[in-house]
Amino acid sequence: YPDCKDPNMKAVTILLNSIRSSRDEMFLNVTDDQMEAYARDRGINFQDEDPNPAPFIIDCDEENSLPTSVDNKKVNVLSVYVDDSMVNQKETIMVPDGARCQISVSNRTNFLDYWENAPIWFVEYAVYHGKDTDIEIISGDSSKEQSTYFQRIPECYLKKFDQVRTWFEKNDKAGVSLVSPYDPNNVYAKVLAWLVADNFKSGHSQCDDVYLLERATLGALNFAAPIASASNDTADTLWIDAQQQCGWNNIACDSGSVTSLMLYGLNLTGTIPAVIGLLPGLQQANFGKNHLFGTIPSEVGNLMKLNVFVVQSLET
Repeated sequence: YPDCKDPNMKAVTILLNSIRSSRDEMFLNVTDDQMEAYARDRGINFQDEDPNPAPFIIDCDEENSLPTSVDNKKVNVLSVYVDDSMVNQKETIMVPDGARCQISVSNRTNFLDYWENAPIWFVEYAVYHGKDTDIEIISGDSSKEQSTYFQRIPECYLKKFDQVRTWFEKNDKAGVSLVSPYDPNNVYAKVLAWLVADNFKSGHSQCDDVYLLERATLGALNFAAPIASASNDTADTLWIDAQQQCGWNNIACDSGSVTSLMLYGLNLTGTIPAVIGLLPGLQQANFGKNHLFGTIPSEVGNLMKLNVFVVQSLET
């Protein structure tokens, strides 16, 4: 896998962080009487019995261009048996750019949960974007869940949005941590995830779209200050949608470029991010009658065509 030369295939690295027996006391509460009975009946110490290797399997969708709602044939890209000799080892596999994959790690030797079931190795692992371990995609623990799912963000999006990431990194309060494209808690990652999913749904977030950066910027504005909602449905917090952005109710454009941003009274809660500076054609922006806090980003001063900017309810 690491030596694959197909330019359409991209690297994903799996690191096995911890491998422990299912009979470890942190997973199984067994009394001394039970262990004594087991040793007497089986002729082996309960804690000393060798665990079974855990099947570790990665399957990816055969066709990445299909929506996630469509049944898709799976292609196996990795199948190994894991034991404790493999702890802290890593393996790089090659998958299609934008691959959607499932990791399955067997965590039982019997479908019935009996304390005396044959032991198996529980595996804690992490999946990384590329051939190193700088950018974590997802982590998993077979003692808690047998399957995890991930999608490798297509390279074109990462390259396209280096500028957006720079804006977020510059405004990182810690001043040291890099913004991960897979961290579900940061706006940059939320925008990327939305664009990738939206492209499958609508086709309006193609990497070669001249105005994709503006679409991403609008997404960042929404995720940084979502609509306040009592429900847990993400869709209720969004004013962005699958339609081409110039057709949104809150947006006006001139020749494809955003000129007006009308977000008045949408019950937004959050901040105005610095990436608003990536809307060079913006002439009017109205954030009035919302629950915003923080400061007005200095990048607003770089918008040379801006003549109206309303933030009358902004709290500092």
